[in-house]
Amino acid sequence: MKEKSTIANNPMNPFAKLSFRRLETYEMERFSKREETSGYKKLRKKGIRRRLVIAELLLLLTLPMMGFFQDRSKESPTHLYFTVSFFLIVFLLYCVVFPLRAGIRLIADAPDDFLDERQIRLRNTSYLTSYQLLAGIVTALIAILLGIGVDFSNYPGVTSGLFVSLLVLITILPTMVLAWREKEI
Repeated sequence: MKEKSTIANNPMNPFAKLSFRRLETYEMERFSKREETSGYKKLRKKGIRRRLVIAELLLLLTLPMMGFFQDRSKESPTHLYFTVSFFLIVFLLYCVVFPLRAGIRLIADAPDDFLDERQIRLRNTSYLTSYQLLAGIVTALIAILLGIGVDFSNYPGVTSGLFVSLLVLITILPTMVLAWREKEI
């Protein structure tokens, strides 16, 4: 009977002679060394992370607000200015998202095996808190919009800005909560 070839039996595999426990330790050391040598140590400071969260919130609020200043006529030069500034703010949003993600990457992206119990609990509660906040924000937004009775057909830029802001908020809110709450990363 022919023996099945496995990863452990493969002579080309550099980890073939390592036991599973040693392989896991090796991966943990490799991950922590990569994180220590990365150039993102400055982004792990609490003050910088909080400034990035505030900048992200201000940019998220700017998108729907700038829709009130849009001229609806397509021939108007302000229509072009609105479109360019809209995409510029979206670009700036993602220019803030990437350093924010890099600053908390050690906790947010690491597998559970690489974190201690406190970090795992912190990450899990940040996800829970962020989606509770998101539910509250969306509920309040719907209540305000229905209560005011604003006709957004006159302001198409507001609806597109609101849509993009909520879409970005859904994806980045757990990162923002984790970056705001954690004292040391």
